[in-house]
Amino acid sequence: MNSKAPNLNFILAFVCGVAIISIELLIGKLLSAIFGASLFIWTSIIGITLMSLAFGYFYGGWLSNKVRSKRFIPSLFTAAALFMITGLFFYPFLVKFSIGLPMFLGLFVLTSLLIFPALFLLGSVEPLLIQALNQSKVGSGFDAGRVYTVSTIGGVLGNYLLGFLLIPKFGVKLPLMVVCFFIALTAFFLVRNKRTILGILIVSVLIVMTFFLSSENDLPDFKVIYSSDGLLGKLDVVDRKNNKDQSEQRVLYSNNSGQSFVVKGDHNATSVFRYVHFISTISSLKPKGSRVLLLGMAGGSLVNELSRLGFEIDVVDIDPRVFDVAEDYFYANKSMYNAYVDDGRHFIKVANEDYYDIVIIDISSSEVQPSHLYTKECFTEIHNSLKDDGMLLVNYQGLLNGNSPMAIASWSLFKTLESSGFNTFAYDFENKAIGDVEYVATKKRIDLSKINLRSLNICCANRPEIITFINRPRIASKLPIKLAKKIPLLVDNNPILEKLKFEGNLRTREKIIRSIIFNQYK
Repeated sequence: MNSKAPNLNFILAFVCGVAIISIELLIGKLLSAIFGASLFIWTSIIGITLMSLAFGYFYGGWLSNKVRSKRFIPSLFTAAALFMITGLFFYPFLVKFSIGLPMFLGLFVLTSLLIFPALFLLGSVEPLLIQALNQSKVGSGFDAGRVYTVSTIGGVLGNYLLGFLLIPKFGVKLPLMVVCFFIALTAFFLVRNKRTILGILIVSVLIVMTFFLSSENDLPDFKVIYSSDGLLGKLDVVDRKNNKDQSEQRVLYSNNSGQSFVVKGDHNATSVFRYVHFISTISSLKPKGSRVLLLGMAGGSLVNELSRLGFEIDVVDIDPRVFDVAEDYFYANKSMYNAYVDDGRHFIKVANEDYYDIVIIDISSSEVQPSHLYTKECFTEIHNSLKDDGMLLVNYQGLLNGNSPMAIASWSLFKTLESSGFNTFAYDFENKAIGDVEYVATKKRIDLSKINLRSLNICCANRPEIITFINRPRIASKLPIKLAKKIPLLVDNNPILEKLKFEGNLRTREKIIRSIIFNQYK
């Protein structure tokens, strides 16, 4: 490497920028399938990334006074690639070790082992590049600015290339291996000596071995029939046995969190989830031909229920994969509905006023529900899109009993719906445990006695919990006086829903890790 070739130094800075953002983004998406996709998980990953770079910058600055940069930079690139691909090679063993620890400690350990060495080494390259540019002239401040500018531009381009092209098309693991080879190849073009060539060969062999050994094996009674890694998470369709009655179930998992459960081979796609039948039951108050907006597709269980009621259905989901998955594996024919790939909040903003008879929110990212859909501003926009006798139905994971943060979060949602102009009641299936809570918010008060069993779908009319609800609707229609002062309003500029639900979401994710992830990697 010629330290007096400034163009080469800027090319290396660009490579560093691409590699750093690629590793952060790809490892973050890889780990979200295990630890979830909540704000707290990404905060931890970003924190470890910044810590790795901070130590790397400091080390590179110290190193620049000890060695000649043209000799040391190739070694840093080679070592970064070697550490990265070695971590991927031993990934199943590292996962098995880390998930035996408390969740956030396990996340810290696994992320540190995968990210820290490579980003530490790549971070130390940039001070050496600045040294190389200034060995024979002054102006280090200007050159430092140019190096970090070029590196950041590389990061921006890498971010968009991965997010909009590579991850959606190839998933996570293959692009990670390509990034490792890209880093190692950079070292090869810098200094073609025996040590560098040996390092490249080791990295290449590990990449090939990792690629062929990285496929996940099916577990007994747990057969993966579809799997896709993408920017919006990991989707799996699994055929499994129900341990209670040994029936065959088909399940859609998002980052290993169950999103749709149906009986395998049931072309009516009868959902195992009770809330699907509850929403269908309440919706039956509307006549055939009513216009429905469903935010959240998943496996299409709700689409099947609503289409049998004779409704015209618009479905919005930000993940384009789910529409094909729902049709190919969960019997949701695309002729039943109009599909829109969009963010639910954005779609609501551009929707026509007084257009829908029913709007349904059934959205979650893993076990986390997007807080921007549960604010007064969003509910007001939905209120405007509904006809005069329209209703908003919300499926939500929480509980109404007690005074825990989870209960306060559930009542906050109730209070926010009320403040948006809706007449609201809530129904809690579990009563004393975390589970599905259903909110019915209407512009005009509704009479539940008008629900007619003969107008229901057969699967709903035959379910004991639906009969119980119709005969004795144990609903909550007022805020609890004891909690009134503790219940906050959910608004755009104070997104606290995920904070309130943190403990419950954490328990849910820990249960997922113990029951599914641990078995996959044991």
